[in-house]
Amino acid sequence: MFISKIAKVFIIFGFVVFLHGCSDNSNNSQDPIVNAVADPDRLAVDLARDENRKPVEILKFFGVKPGMNVIDVFSGGGYYTQILDNIVGSDGAVIAHNNQGYKDFAKSELEDRYGAGRLENTVQYWAEANELSFEPESADLVVIILGVHDVYYKPQDQSWPTIEEDKFYNAIIGAIKEGGVLGIIDHRAEAGAPETTGHMIHRIDPAIIIRELSKRGMVLEAESDILANPDDTLQTPMWDPEIKGRTDRFVLRFRKPEAADEAANEAAASDMDTTAENTPLNTSWRTDADKARDELRKPQEVLSFFDVGEGMSVLDLRSGSGYYSRVLSGVVGVEGTVVAHNAPRASAERRATLTESYSKLDNVNYIISPLTELPLEDNSVDRVLLFLMYHHLHYSADSGEVLPQASAAVLAEVRRVLKPNGVFGLIEHKAPDGTNRGDSAALHRVTGEIAIADMESNGFTLVKSSDLFSHFTDPMDCNWQSCVERGHTNRIVHYYQAND
Repeated sequence: MFISKIAKVFIIFGFVVFLHGCSDNSNNSQDPIVNAVADPDRLAVDLARDENRKPVEILKFFGVKPGMNVIDVFSGGGYYTQILDNIVGSDGAVIAHNNQGYKDFAKSELEDRYGAGRLENTVQYWAEANELSFEPESADLVVIILGVHDVYYKPQDQSWPTIEEDKFYNAIIGAIKEGGVLGIIDHRAEAGAPETTGHMIHRIDPAIIIRELSKRGMVLEAESDILANPDDTLQTPMWDPEIKGRTDRFVLRFRKPEAADEAANEAAASDMDTTAENTPLNTSWRTDADKARDELRKPQEVLSFFDVGEGMSVLDLRSGSGYYSRVLSGVVGVEGTVVAHNAPRASAERRATLTESYSKLDNVNYIISPLTELPLEDNSVDRVLLFLMYHHLHYSADSGEVLPQASAAVLAEVRRVLKPNGVFGLIEHKAPDGTNRGDSAALHRVTGEIAIADMESNGFTLVKSSDLFSHFTDPMDCNWQSCVERGHTNRIVHYYQAND
């Protein structure tokens, strides 16, 4: 059974097969995807969209094959549904889902699409997003094309019922077979844009989708720039006449792990349990003060987010008291190296204490230097981490000056020491969106927009962001040293990759 609990529309997988058991795909091309797109029975409105949508390339990227069971979520007018119907053939089936909002939006197109039983291998399924009910692990492929941003669409009049993320994502993931694929296309928003962008301009930052699916067990297998449009500013609504139909779109392919893979992942997670004796958080060289900070600083989650692993070389820039350097020592192991850096203004007492502390760790090198004169070879480290210190690059406490040029010089040095495609991890006290550079620097904070702009202008690309530290009650419009309990600031967490 492909879909359960929907007897009222007779959507039982065996029944679907019976409906189209005599269907015959009469085209003779050896490539079923090319064949389906070339089908003369396609609607004229579809043909006009092909140039911008590139269906052959997209469906090859998603791995569609004859005989598959496919769910097309928020299928709208059915552009992709009809192509999928043709590809899967009589040995497969397509479930075309829509809710009331999409049904109303695409009413006339749906009549043309499904009139006279045109799609023999497809059954329409009507349900609101919070009420999806699929047969567990029944689909080889689920696609959500130009619709996932609507998870974050929340009109006050409830003309579109507010979608509960857990219900929606869990229903989708639960329907996919082990080893099956979830393919997503949507209008791209600016990197770092909040979820509310899905409501305001019907775009979404792909990092949000990657985050939400990854934490629910899906594995991002590949991304594609098939539908990229560098001329799109990413700032206008997707329906703006200047860009409608030609938006810059991200294309993501996720895979649901096989049971063996999932068991291995669970074992790995168990190995990193903070209660275990042999974890980086319980090594003998970590101080009691370190351990007291763990609950708020979340070191395992942070270093996992930045993909820090065994054998890596990591530069802990402006490492301060060495909290993260000591955790990193356990994470990278004997085959890795941690470079714990401090600026020359570090006190003599701190230098002496850290020098003695690090002398006991064979894989930690302690260096003191200006940020723009790191005593490291070119292309020598896998990761550079800068935590809660980036705001210092913009502001002189002595003169009160705002120094945007300082960040450019430091980031140039970071790029120099990073290996090709190396990662720069940034955590910083967050200022309210829209705060200008001078005001945010004076607050000892940084906005996400300023950080992203700095990075992009200096050769870095934001790959993903995290809300690990966005749950605190923090007004954000004040100096964090005086208005918030220490350790309780909201923070930006950005994962940047150095451009080639």
